[in-house]
Amino acid sequence: MKAWKKGVVIGAVWGVLSEIPFLIGGWQSTQPVDILFKWKILAFPSYFSELILHSLIKDAEITKFGFIVVLLLPILIGVLIGSIIGSLVGFIIEKYKQRRSSL
Repeated sequence: MKAWKKGVVIGAVWGVLSEIPFLIGGWQSTQPVDILFKWKILAFPSYFSELILHSLIKDAEITKFGFIVVLLLPILIGVLIGSIIGSLVGFIIEKYKQRRSSL
């Protein structure tokens, strides 16, 4: 399996897992919460999608569109980040293998 495909799968899983605290009523990005930086990184897809949602729909109730954004955007953000990182890692590994085989 190519590195970017692995990155997409890992990113999708990351996006789904980062939704869990938001779906069960965990922290919300609109309230100042003193959480550790590592938890912000782990929950980045959901954190970022909720910030986007609140900037788009400030005073309105969460509509069906908003609910879809909250559910799907973290997965898409995770896939995007995972594919980019997977591509970079795959590129670095290929260059390392080429360099090592030429020596």
